[in-house]
Amino acid sequence: MGAQEAMRTPRSRRDFKYEDAVEALLEYVPALQDGYERERSRSHPDPPGAYIVYEDVLRPHLVHLLTDEKAEALSQLFDFVELLANSTDERLHDLVRIAVLTPLVGEPGLKKAKRCMGPTTRRFLSMVTQ
Repeated sequence: MGAQEAMRTPRSRRDFKYEDAVEALLEYVPALQDGYERERSRSHPDPPGAYIVYEDVLRPHLVHLLTDEKAEALSQLFDFVELLANSTDERLHDLVRIAVLTPLVGEPGLKKAKRCMGPTTRRFLSMVTQ
């Protein structure tokens, strides 16, 4: 599966809300659907929340992209993270800082990830590395 098939390009630059976080992630990164379904089967009857999905489903995928030199898919993923970081919903800012960026601190691929980040995401990264 090519990088173009693995991740969809955002259809719009709409202002996401926290309640959209999981649905939007699965829309933009369809490759995460199987991991989401596995996580959902563990957390039923309620679907897993955004922090669980971003930490337990997105994070391993992100580390995989960093270690397997998937530059295009990594850039597309951080384009999505930048959309969340630029949202007016502060809860999404927290989600980005806590569930996406904080676990990257100390990862060998952090420099590579930083090159793919937009300006707001890089600013958030500087907040979590202080």
